[in-house]
Amino acid sequence: MSIFEYLDYKEYVAAWVESRPKKGHGQWRKISQFLNVHTSLMSQVFKGDKDLSFEQAALLCDYLGHGELESDYFLLLVQYARAGNQALRNILEKQLERKSSEAKNLSKRIKKDLELTEEQKSQYYSSWVYSAVRLGAGIKDLNEVDDFAQILKLDPKFVNGIFQFLIESGLVVKKDDGTIDMGKAYTHLDKDSPWTKVHHTNWRKKAFERYDHLDNESELIYTSPVSLSFEDAQKIRELHIKHIQKIMKIITDSEPETLFSLGIDWFKVYA
Repeated sequence: MSIFEYLDYKEYVAAWVESRPKKGHGQWRKISQFLNVHTSLMSQVFKGDKDLSFEQAALLCDYLGHGELESDYFLLLVQYARAGNQALRNILEKQLERKSSEAKNLSKRIKKDLELTEEQKSQYYSSWVYSAVRLGAGIKDLNEVDDFAQILKLDPKFVNGIFQFLIESGLVVKKDDGTIDMGKAYTHLDKDSPWTKVHHTNWRKKAFERYDHLDNESELIYTSPVSLSFEDAQKIRELHIKHIQKIMKIITDSEPETLFSLGIDWFKVYA
């Protein structure tokens, strides 16, 4: 489910509760405790004519785990429900449409920590090795040029050049003891960037190299051409976006121990 599919915040919250384990048993009580209100108020709001205050709505965004864009949209929904006349509702409806359109741009829904210059992007995205070395810098036992040259089967001189670029760009941090560590946690290319295609292509090629050497216990390749309705195709796209967000949350909180690559393809076979 996506909040951007709703124009009624009460319907959205009710659907969110219903989607929880055991169909949300106990969730209304937990929400009322989080908002520091009596459970009767939850019933008056979500089964009656009362509305949340903006302060309560802001707290509820935290409970629901909303990001910035989702929180903005939710608060607009509450304002829309509380609007006293049609003129205000018309204004808010246009704002909701803009927010919903903005949400379709995946780059706006994933946190960015670092923005490279175009010159830096041209080098960083020229090869999969740059991002592999940068991410690997966060792994405890990978600290030296020779470590990466050995596991990636590359010339140490080539790897050393990559190290220098990553350090100068702030993508990797050189510590006082001479070892290196990953710098900023995450970078992301906008969908319209000319480097997006290059980045996808580099890692798809690397994936092809693994096909004949897959470890079926820890790796997964899945391909499934399908025919379906346009509406369901859009639903599946939205599921992929939600899935990516959940994955990135897990990765952000995960202790670096190894390197994996995630690639998801969902495209029209013919236009």
